[in-house]
Amino acid sequence: MANLGGQEELDRAVAKEEAAHAKFVASIQVQERLANKNPAGYRRKVFALIALAYGYIFFILGIALALIGLDIYFMLDAGAGNNVLIRVGIIIGLFVLVILRSLWVKIEPPEGVILTRSQAPKLYAIVDDIAEKLKAPKPADIRIDAQLNAAAAQTPRLGIFGFYRNTLLLGLPLLLSLSPDEARAVIAHEFGHFSGAHGKFGAWAYRINRVWQQMGKQFTQSRSYGAWLFIGFVKWFQPRFSATTFAMRRANEYEADQAAARIAGAANAATGLMRMSYLSTHLDERFWDTLDA
Repeated sequence: MANLGGQEELDRAVAKEEAAHAKFVASIQVQERLANKNPAGYRRKVFALIALAYGYIFFILGIALALIGLDIYFMLDAGAGNNVLIRVGIIIGLFVLVILRSLWVKIEPPEGVILTRSQAPKLYAIVDDIAEKLKAPKPADIRIDAQLNAAAAQTPRLGIFGFYRNTLLLGLPLLLSLSPDEARAVIAHEFGHFSGAHGKFGAWAYRINRVWQQMGKQFTQSRSYGAWLFIGFVKWFQPRFSATTFAMRRANEYEADQAAARIAGAANAATGLMRMSYLSTHLDERFWDTLDA
């Protein structure tokens, strides 16, 4: 009977996840139709969601700071030595610090061995040339790891408030398996995500989606007393923003493919991206699994 009850609970959990996924897909389809039918209206909706998210944060901070201001005003009016108002001010000040700490979303840069310009001048010259042609930000550093992959990461130094540091991550197995032109295509694809060629709004929404995803994970795991002010809003906002911007992020992916073709040629872009996908699957199924066996 215990096993039967456990199976029923598992079935309910699976059904709940399937229903949530179906709802998410349906929401994406609605937003895609809006993006195709009314692009300007779609962009306004994305901007409105972003404004709502940051408006909520500044609203909470504004209330806390206003309380501090009122407490200072009453202390000045009552004169020095009012211990009750001093204690209230300390409590409110600590509350503001808790809120600020809760909002400090820490996203680590990709792991990997950092290559300096003096160590790899030719690679940096190629990457700088690609970034200039695509009107994309140049990387602050290039890192090498052991994965068969590549990524152009933008890590916010100030959490939800941005100030991004750009990092290009290149997998050594990937570089060893591609021709120089195919490698240029893959790098161009990654930088195409942040290119100014298709406008900065899509890249901005792309970054914000990543930051709020991380914020949701952080608040879920957080033991901070201030997290309760934001976790409900984040759980409501993040899935809606992710579904709303899905069409924009998919268009961003297509434009990254176009950037790769423009920089290295359509043939090199196609073979480079396809080779990366094929080799990744091949390594997982034919190489790493045999080592684990």
